[in-house]
Amino acid sequence: MKKILIPSPTRTFWRVGLVFIFLLGFSITYAKNLIHA
Repeated sequence: MKKILIPSPTRTFWRVGLVFIFLLGFSITYAKNLIHA
């Protein structure tokens, strides 16, 4: 089984993407809580 090496730019891109998705979901949840409050 070969190890697939992920280039640095790709790894950074994925990290930024994951953080962005996390923040997006967090803000949506926060907005829903404000609406229901």
